[in-house]
Amino acid sequence: MIDNLLQLTLPEGERFQVICSSVIDVDHFFLQQPQHPSFSALRRLDCYMLGVYMQPAGVPDLPKPIDGWRNFMLFDSIHKLQLITDKLCVAPAYDGWYRAVTVDYYPEEDEVLMKYVDYGGYSRLPRSDLRQIRTDFMSLPFQATECRLAHVLPVDGSTTWCDEAMELFLSLIQDRIVECYVIGYHINDSKPFVELFTTDSNNRVERVDNALLNANLAKAWDPSKVRPVLPRPVPVIPTPVGNEEAFVAD
Repeated sequence: MIDNLLQLTLPEGERFQVICSSVIDVDHFFLQQPQHPSFSALRRLDCYMLGVYMQPAGVPDLPKPIDGWRNFMLFDSIHKLQLITDKLCVAPAYDGWYRAVTVDYYPEEDEVLMKYVDYGGYSRLPRSDLRQIRTDFMSLPFQATECRLAHVLPVDGSTTWCDEAMELFLSLIQDRIVECYVIGYHINDSKPFVELFTTDSNNRVERVDNALLNANLAKAWDPSKVRPVLPRPVPVIPTPVGNEEAFVAD
């Protein structure tokens, strides 16, 4: 199983800069933290991995579960072998090779559903397209955090966002740095719920969920699925005792 320490967490109690690196839906996306000290190493890792995995030979494929992953297998209720998730490997995308984790395995097609851990997004690929990862490529923390947009639902109350909502969302966050604030976590899967703040050409700051509400492309959510972030404790300032004098600024 993947060590949770490999996944970057989002800061709490403050606004911070993010890049939306992959969008699944209006309320489901991946964020990178460009100000994190480890972020600058991602490009170097990409270059090293491209040089290694673009070679046609020398790097082993990801083995079939029944052959090579017996320690990662379990029997389900009908005694079919199933792949346990969170196996780190390397997967192709666009013109490079990137770190990914297994999400599901489809034995009939010998295909694997992957999640890219540094840029986000999902892809279903033939197992033979995947590669085992070198241990020296595992030290950098995973750069993309899977998130949910706080405060809103699709305007019709369903789980499907309309095309207009997606267009507005992308126009506000795509190809730019925005600010983020964590308000809580989903009570089931612990994914963070976030507020996103964008700035227009007149330097006016707008919260993305408010923009969707104002355009009648969203409705207010039911917050019962949220485990809120606990407020930070207020530090206690000791009071003078005895004959000590308190400092008073002029």
